[in-house]
Amino acid sequence: MAICALLVWGLILGLLNWGTYEVYALTFLTLGAMHLFYDGLIWKLHRPEAARGFQIAQPDQDTRA
Repeated sequence: MAICALLVWGLILGLLNWGTYEVYALTFLTLGAMHLFYDGLIWKLHRPEAARGFQIAQPDQDTRA
C-alpha cells in the first residue's frame, strides 16, 4: 500500500513540475474516474446476485461481525 501511495505521489509531483496543466488535469480526472468505477464494482460484488455473474463463490452465511 505504501509503495502504491509513493508511486501516485511521485506521479503527481512529476506532473506538477514537468507536465502541462492539461496533462495534469486529465491524469487527475482519469484516476478519479477509475477510483469511482472500481469502488462501485467492489460494492456491487457484495450483493450475491451480482457476484454470481463474476462466478465468485459466496459463503453460506455472513461471517462478518
